[in-house]
Amino acid sequence: MKLQFNKKVFGEKEFFIGIFAVVFGGFLLMEKDKNPEIYQIYPRFVFTALMMIGIIMAGKAVLQSEAKNKKGTGVTVLELIILALLLAVRPGMEFLGIYSTLFLVCMAIGILLEKERTMKNLGKLACYNLGLTAVLYVAFTVLLRVNMPKGLLF
Repeated sequence: MKLQFNKKVFGEKEFFIGIFAVVFGGFLLMEKDKNPEIYQIYPRFVFTALMMIGIIMAGKAVLQSEAKNKKGTGVTVLELIILALLLAVRPGMEFLGIYSTLFLVCMAIGILLEKERTMKNLGKLACYNLGLTAVLYVAFTVLLRVNMPKGLLF
């Protein structure tokens, strides 16, 4: 298989989301954290992994053949708005709390990935993310008693 530059890469959703993941991970890594140094190991690992995944996604989009370039997979205005709002995650975490922010981030990512954005599918997505958030709350706050950032809600 011969690798070559995909000239239509700027029409690929995978490329934009990969670049955003790198920028977003870097943004989160640069943000000051009030927690002691030992509590920053896990978030730094996650943010670095996010950047690595973004590099892989963008690289794959750049190096795939133009024949595999799927028409209609470009980023829409709604998706760009959702990606821009994700940059408010870190400040939002201090205001809303970790679990409320986690729910909103999971919803945003779910909406980005959802092919059919009907009310039924969005309702299912909200229920799934609410359940996921509840499980994480019970696991980390109740059972493990991890000191998580708190805000107005959770």
